[in-house]
Amino acid sequence: MAITDHSSFYQDICDANEKIRSSDQYLDLDQLEDVKSLDGVIAAFSDDAIAIEKRNKCNYDFNNRITLSKAREMTSADRPIRVYADGIYDMFHPGHARQLRQAKQAFPNVHLMVGVVNDALTHKYKGPTHVPEAARYDRVRHCRYVDEVVRDAPWVIPVEFLIKNKIDFVAHDDLPYKCEESEDVYKHIKELGMFLTTKRMEVAPEHVVFGALYVFASRVLKPTT
Repeated sequence: MAITDHSSFYQDICDANEKIRSSDQYLDLDQLEDVKSLDGVIAAFSDDAIAIEKRNKCNYDFNNRITLSKAREMTSADRPIRVYADGIYDMFHPGHARQLRQAKQAFPNVHLMVGVVNDALTHKYKGPTHVPEAARYDRVRHCRYVDEVVRDAPWVIPVEFLIKNKIDFVAHDDLPYKCEESEDVYKHIKELGMFLTTKRMEVAPEHVVFGALYVFASRVLKPTT
């Protein structure tokens, strides 16, 4: 269907931008310390040598896990707390970056791993993606808060995955996410005391983004007479 009311889409964009500014004020992001990603470069993939080396050096015991209160008492001199955040990260936007920033700055010393779900699982459980998996992996690893990217991340996180990747906490917003097998895919993580709650950010919805692109394209590509 053709978009005829360009002013309406423009107002939607303005409203979305105001929500983003409000989110910044709510989280008081300016008071948070600056951070750098892994060794000051783009994030490693989990099967890269540098990520494997850091994982092997980590003193980790799943049966004697670090608690949230203990993690908050640790200093930057202690071993990094390994925090895992996961998602689809389709059309990676400021809301995604802000959520990852919260995870990165949850404790004094954090190694942030981000799991990105592949196309097959996303299409099965949620629907078509706008950006193919390879590009989604690459976009996330260029986010400055990310230290490591896990490709082909599981939709539901098994305990074996937590142990293999030496994960201390899983960061996500607290909304229940349903799938065929569960009413909340993070329920078992919460029961283990490994769930780190982040705040969900307001961003421009996809229909607004595509509407803005349509308006731009129709203006730029308008035939001359």
